[in-house]
Amino acid sequence: MTHGGKRLNAGRKVGSISSKTEDWINLKDFIINEGAERYTKYLKSLNDKDFADRYEAILNYFKPKHASAQVQNEISKETIIRVVRDAPKIK
Repeated sequence: MTHGGKRLNAGRKVGSISSKTEDWINLKDFIINEGAERYTKYLKSLNDKDFADRYEAILNYFKPKHASAQVQNEISKETIIRVVRDAPKIK
């Protein structure tokens, strides 16, 4: 007699998923639909600096690091140049 034989109708049904898998599917659906809509509204309410910070943080999940640096440069194009005359000499 062999051990561990197959029983008829044992285990999960074909195509059924576990409750944990179903939870992950529901979370993914929330993130893609409702969560994305809410986050977009939130981003639109921010000032430029805060928007750039938040946008850069989430962009790193979708694009490589260098892409966020390019976006940061495009958002903050303001350059400040200070000219100081008669500054004391450093010894």
